[in-house]
Amino acid sequence: MAKRVCYVHIGPHKTGTTSIQWFLKENRAELLKHGYFVPESGTNRGAHHAIARKLCRQPVWRHQKLAAAHLFRFIIGPRPHE
Repeated sequence: MAKRVCYVHIGPHKTGTTSIQWFLKENRAELLKHGYFVPESGTNRGAHHAIARKLCRQPVWRHQKLAAAHLFRFIIGPRPHE
């Protein structure tokens, strides 16, 4: 199995994080062609609050659980029986 690298982009309010996340969301298909997976966030601007909360072991809102689960399935990869 190929080694997977996960980049986590976070930052405080008003530092351009929303602009970067929106760009990544809008260019998801092109980035995937080059081997970069940008998970869906379920938000209009591409923010990944649920993923950050899950990484910090904080509660994730019900409507955001799918986005976090999808990312972690991708990182872990398919299980041997799949």
